[in-house]
Amino acid sequence: MTKRPLVPPFLNKLDDYLLIHRPTTWTARTHLVFWYSLLFAAALTLICFIVPNDPREYTVVHYWVIFVSVVLFVGIIGWLIYLLRFNVFKRYGHLPAAYGTKTFFLYAAAIGSMIACAYIPPVVESVRANMSYSNEEIVNDGNIINLDLCKLERDSLLTKWSSETGIVRDDPSESDATDYYSDRTKTDYERRQLNRAEDDTDAESGNSSFHYIYKKRLNDRLKYEDSVIRVNDSTYVFYTCPAYDFVGASYEDDYSRVKALSSPAIYDRIIRHYTVPDGAAVKKELDSIIEKYRTQTGPDWNYYSFPDDYQFRRKDYYDHIRNKYGINEVSSSMSNIKSRKYRWKGHTIQESLRLFYYLVLIFTIFVVVFRHSTIKTFFLSLLTMVVLSILTAFFFAFGRIDSDRAVDLVLLFYFWLFVVLSLTIRLDRVRTAWKGISLNLFVLGVPYIPLLCVNLYYEYKRLGYSSYKDSRVFAHEKLHYLLSEIAGFVILVVLLDTVILPLYRRWYALPEQ
Repeated sequence: MTKRPLVPPFLNKLDDYLLIHRPTTWTARTHLVFWYSLLFAAALTLICFIVPNDPREYTVVHYWVIFVSVVLFVGIIGWLIYLLRFNVFKRYGHLPAAYGTKTFFLYAAAIGSMIACAYIPPVVESVRANMSYSNEEIVNDGNIINLDLCKLERDSLLTKWSSETGIVRDDPSESDATDYYSDRTKTDYERRQLNRAEDDTDAESGNSSFHYIYKKRLNDRLKYEDSVIRVNDSTYVFYTCPAYDFVGASYEDDYSRVKALSSPAIYDRIIRHYTVPDGAAVKKELDSIIEKYRTQTGPDWNYYSFPDDYQFRRKDYYDHIRNKYGINEVSSSMSNIKSRKYRWKGHTIQESLRLFYYLVLIFTIFVVVFRHSTIKTFFLSLLTMVVLSILTAFFFAFGRIDSDRAVDLVLLFYFWLFVVLSLTIRLDRVRTAWKGISLNLFVLGVPYIPLLCVNLYYEYKRLGYSSYKDSRVFAHEKLHYLLSEIAGFVILVVLLDTVILPLYRRWYALPEQ
């Protein structure tokens, strides 16, 4: 029985058993890759928990991910070199049923276990941030800071609400649809802040400006404005409260049972019926919370360049108070904590899984090609990909072609060219390198063809809807892209044993030219 470092006896026995009874499974060495990946993951997790990491400071987890990725890439290369020791396919051994599908999933499992380790540093960082600060704690601290600042700086605050009269008009025609739908694409936060873009003169004097508003926009305005008075069916007066949320709320506060106080809520609590507080006690409470979020490095540089609500709600009193009490540092620390705590909320998990899938898929296909082709042909295939990319880029540059449709069409042309050349291998009498290159590139492109077709379909669809995005036509766009990704994977798995491996077997068995 072969003994390997850090490998338990039962795994060595399993390795010997697979070598004798399941050589095609043994050659993948997935069981050993799993074990060493587990050991590496355990050591990496322990290091990530031990290394000092202040959640209030700007994250440098990307450096960790880069470092781990380099280590994993070296590990994959070492695994490939280890795979060169024995290859049942190239020794013309007996291949069991569904050999291609089984080995594909064994390679994918081995590569996936290694790539998964790159996700450990950001996951551990999120766990540590959640252990240090609760959701409600951050929101409560932000509310206390905003209330205390309003108590201490009551004389410096704006107290009059700005107003704006909206005259309701009919919905836009198709010629005006571009402006309407471009506004609809703004986030709720952006629309709310744009509605607060009043200058200081109007805010102080209480003067009301007016503008026209489309009927389809009316519900949004009614939903997001601080206060609304309906004059009649076609006239509304929208009132906007001055900014009192010095530590601004963000979408992350949705994960807390305690909600951040809005500027109108702060106005009702403090400004409307103001009573002189115990200044010393309020200042002590405020200082304790500010000290809680103070770091050794100070606030991030971007908070000086782009403070909260800078473009839409900036007032002299607002920036003055923030600078006076060091709120930039508090906002910076809270933002850093939230970015760690809620890193995996929303679309992040979906995007991370998609990235993981494509990394595993790409590396697995490269391993399949590497294992069933000659080393010379494999590297010539990589060189061909580079040369074709450069030539195509020159063609697009000199032809002044700037179209995603053209890119998709060129890639589809290349793919079908490689398909035709690969199928002619059955007619060959000698092995040629360029036919092997065509076969390799054909295999590399299979899972992406449905995705290219769907993308090309929607590119042509957009030609007929250049003014705006018709929701009826593009309502299922994301679903179609997802289905194309699934279809590409299924087609690859089906073709492995029925077309791809027989072509590799035929090409490799031919005498060299």
